[in-house]
Amino acid sequence: MRTVPAAALTEPACTGLGGKPVRRLRDDPERYHVNVHSSTFPDGALRGQPHRS
Repeated sequence: MRTVPAAALTEPACTGLGGKPVRRLRDDPERYHVNVHSSTFPDGALRGQPHRS
């Protein structure tokens, strides 16, 4: 399982994400998970496991 560094989750990185990281996520989504943190929930507001639909 791979984790995206917190620095990559800033707005500019999210809007600019593309290329190889997106292809890897698309090709093998089960190897990744998503954690969303906020000032209200600094320990984590949401965690998700991508999967093929």
